[in-house]
Amino acid sequence: MTLWSGSVGIQPSLQTKGPEYMLLGMNFGFCPASIEDNGNYTCIHPEYAPNTVSVIINPNIEGTCYYEDALYLETTGSPGSAKIFCPSYNDYENASDTKWFKDCTLLHGARYKAVKNILYISDAIKSDSGYYTCQFTYHHGGRAFPVTATTPFTITDSFLLTSPKVLYPKDGDVIEVEIGSPAQLLCKAWLGHGKQDIAISFWEFDEANDSNRFVTSNKSYMVPGEGQFAEAELSITEVREEDLSLTFRCVLANDLEFETTEVTLVPKGAGEDSTGGFRKTMRV
Repeated sequence: MTLWSGSVGIQPSLQTKGPEYMLLGMNFGFCPASIEDNGNYTCIHPEYAPNTVSVIINPNIEGTCYYEDALYLETTGSPGSAKIFCPSYNDYENASDTKWFKDCTLLHGARYKAVKNILYISDAIKSDSGYYTCQFTYHHGGRAFPVTATTPFTITDSFLLTSPKVLYPKDGDVIEVEIGSPAQLLCKAWLGHGKQDIAISFWEFDEANDSNRFVTSNKSYMVPGEGQFAEAELSITEVREEDLSLTFRCVLANDLEFETTEVTLVPKGAGEDSTGGFRKTMRV
């Protein structure tokens, strides 16, 4: 059989078979489809080489809502909130009355919310993995036809993204140093339970560009059972008086966002209050 699509139209030999054949843009459809429609169809377009596809219509079997050889590509989600797109919904201009099934069982309950072609799942967990079928109604030629599409969906082992948690120093800390001596500023953050694609840590500071006196380094690493961490180190080979007027800012980032924490330097003893204690002061 031959199909003419695009601006040319359908070959007359197919048009004579009635309204069961239709064009949806460049796609050729059946309303309704039957086993007799099985066969090879060729799309011929004046600007492209002919393309032949094989169409297999599976019979309706009670209790079966999909066939393994007619699945759309697998989609994945993470624990927490997940969403699944109905694969063929946008191919139909007046699709309506969408229902969702998981492993051929109709979904209902507060955890599921369908909005047009998207199914949202709240508090998604590993057991939400499965075969999801969207069923909607398509109107054509004065008749209503049910349309279904099934996609495998898997909740991966990845973890919920969380903001970096700065372990030290705390924002606003004052660090005691000794003028003329070296000092080290350390910064550390927990980035999350899973491996991050983005694991950034570095020190930045105002008006200080002496690379001989200020040496920076950073690293990130995984700790089994705890997650991923990032560290940044700023080594000052010789603390000078002018360094006391600078603000030192540690920047840490993961896949979700970035956090910053700022510290300043004071001479040793300057952080003590009248009682002999310290006001958010660290010694290095």
